[in-house]
Amino acid sequence: MTRASGIGPLPRLLDEMCGGKAVEQVFRSVQLPVEILEDPGAEMPLGAMMELFDGAARRAGDQLFGLRVGMAMAPLSYGSWVAYAMSAATLGEALQRLCRTIVLHQPHGRLLLGTARGTGTTTAAASDTGALAVWTYIAPQVGQVPQAQHADHILPVMIAVCRRYLGLDWLPLRVRMNYPDPGDSARRSALLALNWSFDGPGVSLTFPAALLATPRPFAVAREAQFSTSVDLAAQLAGRTTQTLEEAVEAIVTLRLLDGRADIDGVARLAGTSVRSLQRRLSESGTSYSALLDRVRERKARALLRETDLSVTGIALSLGYSDPANFTRAFVRRTGTAPKQFRASQRG
Repeated sequence: MTRASGIGPLPRLLDEMCGGKAVEQVFRSVQLPVEILEDPGAEMPLGAMMELFDGAARRAGDQLFGLRVGMAMAPLSYGSWVAYAMSAATLGEALQRLCRTIVLHQPHGRLLLGTARGTGTTTAAASDTGALAVWTYIAPQVGQVPQAQHADHILPVMIAVCRRYLGLDWLPLRVRMNYPDPGDSARRSALLALNWSFDGPGVSLTFPAALLATPRPFAVAREAQFSTSVDLAAQLAGRTTQTLEEAVEAIVTLRLLDGRADIDGVARLAGTSVRSLQRRLSESGTSYSALLDRVRERKARALLRETDLSVTGIALSLGYSDPANFTRAFVRRTGTAPKQFRASQRG
């Protein structure tokens, strides 16, 4: 899983290149509701985000689309996770903070900060004379999903983080991508003048390790001055999935934004087959229908309590084709009818 903030300006750029209908069509093609853009902190499957970037690039007919999205992104668009890191006193501490807390943004992604000399790598202190720092993002394995466009959009953001400390014109000595050489380095360099290499374990920046000691040249926002990783975790509490059940519930919640509740779409976003998903849920002592009922009840309670949406409208938004089925399910789980529940909450 990852967070929707990573989508960045993809919809705007695709709209500018292909029109608004293209945005909706690309989102639909990867089973993502466009409504997720309204909540940048919402969780979504990383594989779906990778498919979204790949689909948008193909629709735009632009192999550099991912790079363009990343170049239009500001690091702070990722929210409190990056804001916490950027309050560090030095570049090195900022990067270390990102490495330590990426789990709060993307539970299975990794950021690593190490050093290198020549072509070999070592764990020697990054402050050694002549050492090179290597900062790497390693994405989780998500099957056969194309990763190049997603990786391309990560790179400019990593550079932008360093530029906050090193200046707007700073560039790394070299970069390395996590996919084979596509043979378009000249076009890439015309867009972003870098020393490109490929077939790496992740997306990497290499630069003089001495730069890690560069002090922060900008003032920290007041709300971030006393921020700690504990404070950050508290802000994100309950939003980071830890178990299979939580991941499936997050995907179900996401798909209900479109009023869809079928297991086929959930399995696709989870990167597995329906049979495999059902088996794994059974091994965990639950089922898809049980998780769906739980999510529906939770969302129904919130809609009845916090909105004026009709019972019929709520039923349709929860993926019920017949409002009567929703009413029966709600009574079964809560012991009261939807209208009675709403009246009791507002009484």
